[in-house]
Amino acid sequence: MSSPLASPVFARLFAAQVLSLSANGLVVAGLALTAFSLRPEAAGTLLATALIAKMVVYVTVAPVVGALIDKLPRRGWLVALDLARAALLLVLMHAADDMAFVLACAGFYVFSAAFTPIYQAAIPDLLDDAQYVRALSWSRLAQELEGLVGPLLAASLLLVAAHDTLFALASVLLGLSAALVWLSAVPDAAPSERAKGVLHNLAYGFRVYTRTPRLRALLALHAAVSFSGALVIVNTVVLVRQQFGLAEHWVPLTAGAAGVAAVLAAWSVPALLRR
Repeated sequence: MSSPLASPVFARLFAAQVLSLSANGLVVAGLALTAFSLRPEAAGTLLATALIAKMVVYVTVAPVVGALIDKLPRRGWLVALDLARAALLLVLMHAADDMAFVLACAGFYVFSAAFTPIYQAAIPDLLDDAQYVRALSWSRLAQELEGLVGPLLAASLLLVAAHDTLFALASVLLGLSAALVWLSAVPDAAPSERAKGVLHNLAYGFRVYTRTPRLRALLALHAAVSFSGALVIVNTVVLVRQQFGLAEHWVPLTAGAAGVAAVLAAWSVPALLRR
């Protein structure tokens, strides 16, 4: 079975995804440190507010994009979303108050929420079934490595520069991601077989999800995992900077410990399930 990376288009898209995910890892560290610089006494609250805005955006934007996905020119949209995120990161670099911080964060994640379903929908049109399964594994591993590579890049940069440069580097990575997507012959979606409109498609997906017992159980499981992950993200900067008084570069290193655990789990759980 040939590797999905043998497809030049998928290889470029996968490289673009890796760059995008690395940028996201830098952004998480940058958000935590920016929240602490704006509100040292309430950094956890400010960061939690920004993350609540992120999740509201993901829950509302991603389903809408999914319902419109067959109508979007994929390559153009992916490039535009990368460039829009890069521009918003430059705004985040200069956020001077809580409102600007939360709004810029929400805007960044609006474009991130729109990027993922368009990218994922393009992969089946590039590969055969066997390669597609392997491509999903590669993409999943890349998502887990986000929690490891991003913090390592952030910690390295913080040794020689201020925390707002994390946003600048993430903006550069997103620009490179946009260039790779532009150089790829990403196919547009085939005409949809759905005859009804966007609102019907949105409601249909919601009904299927809520009426399927296994999917409801999966939703509960994701909620439990999200709560524990949120505790790590929100409390790390408070514990490292305020309680222990450590330097900035210890924030991404500490968060990276969670990324190491996630990668180890991603590698070990399949073998454990087989046993």
